[in-house]
Order: sequence, then C-alpha cells, then structure tokens
Amino acid sequence: MVRRQSETRCRWNKHAAKGFFIAGLVSVTGYAVYLSGGTGESFTNLMYIPIILSAYCFGVKGAAGAALLGGLTVGPLMPLSVLEGIEQKPASWVFRIVMFLVIGVVTAFLFRNIRRLKAAEIEQSFRHVETGLPNANRLKADLQEIIERKTAFSLIGFRIMNIDDINRFTDYEIGVKAIVRATDELADCVGETVYSIFSNEFVAILPDGCGKDPRLIGMEFLQRLKEPFWIDRFKIELIAKGGIVHSTPDGEEPNRLLKKMGIALGQETNGTGLVVYDVSIEQKNKARYELMVALSEAVKNGEFHLVYQPQKSLGDGGMAGAEALLRWNRGPEGEVSPEVFVKIAEEMGLISDITKWVIRNAVGQIERWREEGISVSVAINVSAKDLRDRDVADYLRETLEAAGVEPAMIGIELTERSVLHNEKKAQQILSELQEYGIKVALDDFGTGYNSLVDLVRIPSDYLKVDKVFVDHITDEVNRTIIEAVIDFAHSTGKAVIAEGVEQKEQSEMLWEMGCDYIQGYYFSKPLPPEEIKNYARQMSKKDV
Repeated sequence: MVRRQSETRCRWNKHAAKGFFIAGLVSVTGYAVYLSGGTGESFTNLMYIPIILSAYCFGVKGAAGAALLGGLTVGPLMPLSVLEGIEQKPASWVFRIVMFLVIGVVTAFLFRNIRRLKAAEIEQSFRHVETGLPNANRLKADLQEIIERKTAFSLIGFRIMNIDDINRFTDYEIGVKAIVRATDELADCVGETVYSIFSNEFVAILPDGCGKDPRLIGMEFLQRLKEPFWIDRFKIELIAKGGIVHSTPDGEEPNRLLKKMGIALGQETNGTGLVVYDVSIEQKNKARYELMVALSEAVKNGEFHLVYQPQKSLGDGGMAGAEALLRWNRGPEGEVSPEVFVKIAEEMGLISDITKWVIRNAVGQIERWREEGISVSVAINVSAKDLRDRDVADYLRETLEAAGVEPAMIGIELTERSVLHNEKKAQQILSELQEYGIKVALDDFGTGYNSLVDLVRIPSDYLKVDKVFVDHITDEVNRTIIEAVIDFAHSTGKAVIAEGVEQKEQSEMLWEMGCDYIQGYYFSKPLPPEEIKNYARQMSKKDV
C-alpha cells in the first residue's frame, strides 16, 4: 500500500513538473509576444516553439496542453494592439487555437513515429539477421551492464565446425535452421539467453552463483549434438567445439572477453570438444603471429641459410652426396626449427617462395663446388604444396639450365603423404622430373598409412628409412621392418637411405641388411658449405 502511494505520488510529481515546464515556456513566449506589440504582429508564431518542444518532450497530451494554453495566452488574454488597446475578434483567436492544436498533435505523432522507427532500428541492430537471436551488439551491451555491477560470470560459447558442408550439400536455409536448433539446445542446457554472434557461433552468459558448472553444461550440450536430427528431408549431424571464458576481477571490456572466446574456440580440444581459455594460449598465439610476420620478412630479405648433411655409401664407404637442410636464425630470438616455420610457411602460402630460394642457393652451391673442383650432388626437400602445379618443378629445371648444372646433381625429397595428397598431379610432375634426370627420394618411408600398392605407383629412385626405426634397430620388430623395406625397395629397383644413424652398431647392421646409403651424426653432422668442400676432399673409400 505504501509502495503504491509512493508510485502514485511520483507520477503526480512528474505530471506537475511537466505542467510547470509547459506553463513556463508558454508564459515566457506570451510575454515576448506582448512586448512585441500584441497579436497584430507576426510574433505570435513564436508560440509554436513551446508547442513543438512539448510535443517532442511530452507527446500528444503535452502538445495539446501547450497548444490550448498558448492559444488562450495569445487569444482572449492578449490584445490585437497593446499600444492602441484593440482587442482581437473571437474568430481570430479560436482559429489560432485550432491551428496550434493541429500543429502540436501532428508534430507529436511524427515524433512518436520517429521514436518507434528508431527503437525498431536499435532493436534490429541487437538481433542476428539469420537466427533472430540477440547478436554480438546485444551481448556486448549486456556484458557491460554485468561488468558495471561488479558481478562475476563465465562465458560459454560454441562453434559449429561443419556448417559450411551443411550449407554446401543441403541448402543455406537448412544450415540456418540447424544453427537455431543448436542454440535451442544450448538455451535448454543453460537456462539463459543465447546470443548468436556469428553465422556459426553462439554464446551464453552464466552468472556465478547460478549453480551451474560451465564444464558440465558444455559437455552436456556437446553430448546432445551427437544425436542426429532431421530438418525437412535432410538428416543433420552437427560437429561443434566449445570454449569457456571466466570473467576476471578487474572487469575486462566486452570486446576483450569476446577476443578470449575467439582464441579459445580456435584451439585444439584434445578430444574433449571443450577448451577453457588460459592466458598461455593467447601468449602462444601472439608469439605465433610475431613469427608469421618475421617469416614473411625473412622470405623477402632472404634471411635463411643452408647446411648440408653428407650421405655415406655403404658400398664403398665414400661420400655419396648431401642433403640440403634449411635453417633460419632470427638473431636475438635464435634458431627457429624447420618443423615450426615450414608448417607456418605452408599455411601462409609462402612455401613455394622458400623452396625456390632453396633451389637457387643449392644449385648455386653445386656450381661453386664444381668451380673449386668438388663434385657433390645435393638433395633438397619439397612440400606437398610444391606439387600442386608445375611452377616449382619448372623453376628447378630453369635454374639448372641457367647454371649449367647436370640434372643428376640435384635430387628432391618428399614424404609419401605429400605425394598421395594430390596423387595424379604429383605423379605426373615427378615422372617428368625423373625423365629430365632429377632423382626422387621418398622421405620418412614406413611412417605413413598408405598401402604398398599406392607407393609402387609413386615415381621414385630412393626410399629413406625414418630415424624412428633406426633408433630401435636392435629391436626384432623394427629390424624386420627395415629388412622388409630394403627388400621391397630393391625388388622395385630403388635404393635405400637410412637416416638418423648415430651409432657404429646401427651402421654395421644396416650394411648387413643391404642398405645402400646412410646419413646421421655417426657419419657427419650437417655442415656449412665451406666445410663440405674440405670434408669431401678428405673422404676416401673406407670399409664400413
């Protein structure tokens, strides 16, 4: 009862304030008209000012009130001429009141419609166009409100990973309905509003103290998505990954929280399907980005260098050639592992440029050694991306011809996976290189998952036994695998190179098995070009 009386008193005070405001505006305007000499002058139009202001501030009722009060003020209460004391005719001031009312009410309606349109526009800006759910703008506004209240919370978000496939093989509308279905499931799990922030991502806010564990909710939601469902005539299976971001006491900005969510959703889930944001993830991403920028500059400026690991012939004990190994020294940051930067280069589309750099420098080095009286053949590594077209292969041939280096002096090494990734195109390119005289080696042989039938079809001259087998050559199983690889290679007219040989015992066992060549620290570590020259001169035929 007391609360109702308080609310009634508050409303009455507001109405009274509006009344006093309107009356004050009208009185000031009426006094200005009086000072101007009366209604005989055009200054009566000044009364439209308080009427329009009232229409804007207080709507139809306010405009009507201001129009009536203003009409009376400059009507019967105001002479036609103050100096001559001439009164107005009733028809004149009645007409003026009517005009004030019409203008005031029409203006109020216009202002109301403008407000409605503006409100609809704002509401639309807070809705995702496709799903109709609250969007990122609404999420940011709600997050800001929660942050200002100093309330702890967690964000739980999900990304549908196969939505592009659904759109491609069914229909775009089916994809939208699938997303809506997924958001309905999440809303049922969390019992909170779900926000659609991208076409395939959605987020919910879980306030602390709500009694719900974000991890458990996330796992429950992912479990629900494992069940296929039907949309129209299509059977849909959604693949999702989730991320959880916990708010911090310092009250981070909404954009910062959404960035964290994006980082979490971009990480590998290690089979759980759910990632909890950790600052170390962002630090790794930042370091990776810096590495990408540095790599791009390194490609432009040629900041790489090559070292060469000699390969030994187990037949005569001499040096059979060398494998060119790419190195990148970032100065104060130190050496970057090829396993790291080559993968990044492939993702960035820079690998072909790097491979061409390796080709130029390796062929140039062969030419310099030849001028110094040393003949050393060199094998270079190529990526699966280098076999997508003939660009790199053509560049290799052009470089050899321009330098006058025999094709037999250069070889290429690539993994079996890289060939079978684009089998027909890769086989054609490799066949052409073989016909030209370039040797081809299959690296990391035996670590793949491909059948021997596939591997027989790959044009190659050498098979390289991976270090993982050589390390455990004394183990019966590994020894059997190596022997099988050697027998298979020889039966198909290929030679065998064992890499990662670090012990005399390994070298002797490989010789007994019939392995053709070895490379590794037992024979020699990778050497700079000037040391290869001296090393090759010192090498003489030796027994194993």
